[in-house]
Amino acid sequence: MSQSYIYESNNEKNIKKFAKNFVKNKAKYNPDFIHIKGKILIKDINYIKENLKYKSFSNTSRVVLIEIDDITIDAQNSMLKILEENNEDTTIIISINNINRLLDTIKSRCIIEKDETVSKNNYYIESFISMNLEERLSFIDNINDTEDFIINVFSYIIENYKEIDNIEEKLKKLNEIQKSLHNNISSKLLLTDLALNI
Repeated sequence: MSQSYIYESNNEKNIKKFAKNFVKNKAKYNPDFIHIKGKILIKDINYIKENLKYKSFSNTSRVVLIEIDDITIDAQNSMLKILEENNEDTTIIISINNINRLLDTIKSRCIIEKDETVSKNNYYIESFISMNLEERLSFIDNINDTEDFIINVFSYIIENYKEIDNIEEKLKKLNEIQKSLHNNISSKLLLTDLALNI
C-alpha cells in the first residue's frame, strides 16, 4: 500500500534519517530513491512524474523525498496529482520546515510527522534573539553544532519575518554569514558575528 508523508523539520540530518527508514535498497547508488530539494517548481514535479511512470529497478518499493525550501502554488497543485495517483510501490516524503506553507489538500492526503527538535530549536533561537550581547556570547560557548544553529536561525527569521524588527538588514547579514560557511571560516566565529548583528 502506498504511503505519503509530510515530515516537518528544518534539520537536514533528521530529514535524511527519516527518509532512510523507508529505503530498502541501501546501495550507495539507488535508482529507486528520487530526491529533489530547494525551491520546488513545476519542472521538478514533472521530473518526479516522469520517473514514476516506470517500474522499480530493483523490485523494491521506491522512495521520493521532496525537501522544500520554497514551493510555488502551481507546483503544489501538480504535486497534489502525484499524491492522488500514487502507485502502490511508492512512498512519498515531503519535508518542510513549516507545514502551514502547504495547501490543506496536500496535508489531508499525507501522514504528518514532526521532528521533535523543531520546537526545541525554535525555543533556543527565540531565546538567543531576545538575549543581550553578553548573554548571546555566553550562549555560543555552550553550543555544540554552531553551523546547524546558524542555518536554523536563518530559517526561523525567514518564517517569522513579520514579527522581527529591521528584517531586511538582518537577512542581508545572515546571507553574508551563510555564504561564509562554505569558505571554511570557523562557524563559531561566524555565530559571534551573528550575535553582534542580529
